[in-house]
Amino acid sequence: MKRIDFHIKERSSAIIVGELLKNVPSYIPKKKVFIITDSNIRRLYSESFPKGFVYEIKPGEASKVLAIVEDICLKLAEEGADRESFILGIGGGVVCDLTGLVASLFMRGVSHGFVSTTLLSQVDASVGGKTGVNAGGYKNSIGTFKLPEFVICDVTMLSTLPETEYISGFGELVKTAAIADRSMFYEITERKAAIMSRNIDLMEDLIYRSLLIKTSVVGRDFEEAGERRLLNFGHTFGHPIEVLNKTSHGMAVMQGMILAGQWSVKKGFLAEKHFFELKSLVESYGISPVKCLPDGFKQLVSGDKKKSGDSIYFVFLMEPGRAEYKKVPVKEMFEFLDSIEYENK
Repeated sequence: MKRIDFHIKERSSAIIVGELLKNVPSYIPKKKVFIITDSNIRRLYSESFPKGFVYEIKPGEASKVLAIVEDICLKLAEEGADRESFILGIGGGVVCDLTGLVASLFMRGVSHGFVSTTLLSQVDASVGGKTGVNAGGYKNSIGTFKLPEFVICDVTMLSTLPETEYISGFGELVKTAAIADRSMFYEITERKAAIMSRNIDLMEDLIYRSLLIKTSVVGRDFEEAGERRLLNFGHTFGHPIEVLNKTSHGMAVMQGMILAGQWSVKKGFLAEKHFFELKSLVESYGISPVKCLPDGFKQLVSGDKKKSGDSIYFVFLMEPGRAEYKKVPVKEMFEFLDSIEYENK
């Protein structure tokens, strides 16, 4: 078991990798507990839940909307929740995003924590204080920043993930290695068999190293005014792929990383041999590059949160383990996308 104590000014969050769901009561303050989870997690693990009212959502992005946030808040009020209550999210990225947003809005803010149950949420969604829901096809366009009191990453729960969901979470692990940890990038490349067998010791180590990077970056730039933008590598192109092709988040991000890598090569930032290392790594886990951009792709890209006027902050890969973000004209990005469409025809 490994622990990271994450501090932002007067706020703090404990991240415990390798702790178990059954031990979560010892981390919860002596307050009335309200649980948000999805039907799959409740079916598999409800016997290990702490005592408290349970609000169940349907799994998947369709639940990540304001209507669900409003309904949760109404149910909390009906069940007697107040500003002294504690909200616990037990689930993956959707549950964590919803729980964080509800906790930041209900009664203008209540304490909350997460038991992170998927690889995607353990390496990304549950950590860093971002909350959000989708609106009109735009990912996480409505949200806040609020740190959970704690995040428990129960690595044993990865054993019940469907393989596609497990690989999806792997996308964020690849992203973190690609932008900030060269040795992890090549370790992921070389240890595919152990990763796919869900070796607990290896996964605990990789998740912990990934979280050390993320908390370090977020600690220096909590509200994403600068360095935190690096964590969006692959996302500017990945989010539209996810929405329009109805692809899982991590798989879409990996496809987005390939596109971002291609642009990095065209801009002269990334050597072709390193691009092919990235592409080969992604393809080795069964993810194929996008051959044709879906209709509406440019519209969603132009609505990205990192857009600033006629320009956008885009993350380019320089080499495995190092990336940089640069402000580039949206027009130039569209010209790159047009060239990709032409080349792939």
